[in-house]
Amino acid sequence: MPGEEWEQLGSERVFEDPHFKVRRDTVRLPSGRVVDDYLVGELEDYALVVAVTPDGATVVVTNLLPQGPGTDSSLAAEVCLVDATVLEQTAKIKLPPGSTVVNHVCVSPDGKYILYYSNEPGNPEVFVRTYPDLKGKWQVSRNGGQLAIWTPDGREILYINAVGRMMSVPVQRAPTFIPGVPRELFDITQMYTPNIPLANWDITPDGKRFIFIRSTNFNATVSMFNIVFNWRDELTRELSGKK
Repeated sequence: MPGEEWEQLGSERVFEDPHFKVRRDTVRLPSGRVVDDYLVGELEDYALVVAVTPDGATVVVTNLLPQGPGTDSSLAAEVCLVDATVLEQTAKIKLPPGSTVVNHVCVSPDGKYILYYSNEPGNPEVFVRTYPDLKGKWQVSRNGGQLAIWTPDGREILYINAVGRMMSVPVQRAPTFIPGVPRELFDITQMYTPNIPLANWDITPDGKRFIFIRSTNFNATVSMFNIVFNWRDELTRELSGKK
């Protein structure tokens, strides 16, 4: 929908705390339809990008909905497909209760699959669904995965595993989707990642180079650090032994 603009007719604040704000806008769509309950989240110094299908017709968004009072386990995340012209939901993936993470949705270059990571198995893992029917489902990561993207040719999925390694999964997309075995590419622990669940990295359109934001104060010679509990007791024992 290049060049088509929404017109804001009104706005009111519906939620506010020191970290997050929500407003309800009334907008007129390019079609002329007026929507009076368009909710917009606002975060300071923060940008949130949602996925759009290659034809620009559908926006893929994520929600976290209360399933009951009180606890985190009563929440359930969902992935929704929204018609970008009339602002109406066309389909959704409702994750099991307790699945409180679903992020970084990406549409495949051919527009036939969507990619996201969620904690529905307990820990964050990367999943693929068929688009637009959302019926087919495959887990492509093993032992943890997040911040996944497609390579430009759609032949691989790249993601970061639970211990800070960039992983690659070869995939077959036709006649049916078949994920291969993940393999490690390189260590990315020097990467600067303040915006999780959003990725601070990408791959160039030719698929030959990675682009990262690197932490400038990272000591490249340090690959790990140790946390010592009850160190005062240990120090006291060591000093007592020397006496």
